[in-house]
Amino acid sequence: MDDKNNLFGLYSVENEPSTNSILNSPKGEESLFEELSRFVTGTEREKKRDALFSSPLDASLEERIEAFWKGTKDGLSRYLHRPHRGVEKGHHLLFLEGWSEGRRAHLPHQGPFASSGGFFFSWEGTGIVINPGREFLERFHSNGYSICDIDHVIVTENDEELFRDLLSIYQLNLKANRTTENPHFIRYTLERRVHERMAPSLKPVYKHERDMVRPFDLFVDSTNGESVELSPHVHLRYVPSKGQGEGGLHLFFDLFQKVGDPLSMCYLSRAPYSEKLKEMARGVDLLIAGFGHTGPYDLGKVEYSSDSLGFYGTLSLIDAIEPKLLVMTDFSGTEGDIRLEVAKKMRSELLQLGKGKTTVLPASSGLELNLVTLEVTCGLTGAALHRDEVKMLKAKEPFAPLTYLSDAFLL
Repeated sequence: MDDKNNLFGLYSVENEPSTNSILNSPKGEESLFEELSRFVTGTEREKKRDALFSSPLDASLEERIEAFWKGTKDGLSRYLHRPHRGVEKGHHLLFLEGWSEGRRAHLPHQGPFASSGGFFFSWEGTGIVINPGREFLERFHSNGYSICDIDHVIVTENDEELFRDLLSIYQLNLKANRTTENPHFIRYTLERRVHERMAPSLKPVYKHERDMVRPFDLFVDSTNGESVELSPHVHLRYVPSKGQGEGGLHLFFDLFQKVGDPLSMCYLSRAPYSEKLKEMARGVDLLIAGFGHTGPYDLGKVEYSSDSLGFYGTLSLIDAIEPKLLVMTDFSGTEGDIRLEVAKKMRSELLQLGKGKTTVLPASSGLELNLVTLEVTCGLTGAALHRDEVKMLKAKEPFAPLTYLSDAFLL
C-alpha cells in the first residue's frame, strides 16, 4: 500500500498481522518497541543492552525505532482527537464511490470495472457506512472524517468489491482502541454469505462487542422483509433483492429527528426491476438506485435489464413513486463512463412524462447532501445548493470524479 493510502501506518491490511495472531499471541498486544524496551532496560540486562547496541550504528538504529514508534503513537493520538465531523455536520450523506486512478488506467484487454467505495451518512449522531469497497477509507479520511465517526457498517452483497475495506475498518478501530481509555465500538450487519466469510476475522475484544457482528436474518415467511433498530432515530427495514436464498438486499431507512419531520430513504442494490419495488419504495423522499448497466433494448424501453435496474427500470420507478431526489449509483462501466448522458436522458424522459418534480443526479465520490433539506454541497465553495440548481462538471478523463457546482461558476 502506498504511503498516501496509509494514515500513520494505521490501516494497512497487507502489513497488519491477522486478528487471530494478535489475540492468541502469548504477548498480547505488545508492540515490537515494547518488547525491545523491556529487553534492554533494567539493571540485570545492562550487559545485554550494551551487547545489542554496541556501536554508533546500532545506537542510531535504536533511536530510529524509538522515533518511529513515538511518531506513530503521536499521530494516532492526533487522529483520535479530531472533532467528530459526523456530529459536527449533523444530518448528511456522503457518497464515496467511484473508480480508483489505477483501475481507470486499466489496459484495454482487462475491460472496465464497476464503481465501488460505498457511502456514509450521519443522522442524529449515528454514523452508518454502507458497502465500504475499494478505497473507502482513503476517501473517507480525505473528507475529514475519522474512525470515531462510524457506528455501524452494513454490507448488502456478497461481492468483494463492496466490502474490500471492511477488515481495514475493523483493524483501524482495534488499533485505535488500544491507545484510549474510552474505546469506540462499531457494529457490523452483513449479508448472510458475507457474514459467513468475514465473521471469523471480526472477533470481539471487549465484552460490549459480544454481539457486534451479525447477519441480516431472513426467513421463509419474511415476505415483507425484516426490521432492525440501529438507533432510536434510525430504523431499517431490509428485503431480499434477488429472491429468497439468492443473496442481495434492498435497504429502507426511516430517519426520525428529535425536532422536525422524518425522512424516508431507500437504497436499491444491484438487482433487476420488479413491480413489487413500486410498492416497497412508495413514499420515499430520497431514492438511491443501483443503476448497473444498460443496452439498446433497455434504453429504448423495450424490455427491462435482466440483472440490474438499468435505465428502463429506474425510469419506471421514478414514474411510479416520484421521490424528491434520485441518486444513481453502482454504474457497471461496461458501456463506458455514461453517468452524465444517462442523467440527461432520464431528466428528458421525466419531463415528457410530466414527472419533472424529481431531481436526478449521478453519484460520484465527494457528492454530499444535507438529508434534512436535500441540498447539495458545492464542490468548490462548500455552499449549500438547491438540488434543482446543481450543475455537474465532467473531467476530461473517463471515470474520473464529477464536480457539483452552482450557476455562479458557469458563463
